[in-house]
Amino acid sequence: MNTNQDANWCVTRPWFDYIMGTRIKANPDLAECNPLGVKLRTFV
Repeated sequence: MNTNQDANWCVTRPWFDYIMGTRIKANPDLAECNPLGVKLRTFV
């Protein structure tokens, strides 16, 4: 969580925060690698 209560609403699916512009990354090393929150297929 962040000190701003109006940021990072959706924890499990952060795509909503990216659309609304409310996503704040406190530590770039801990940023999610799949912001859609869905399992993506691997391409060969």
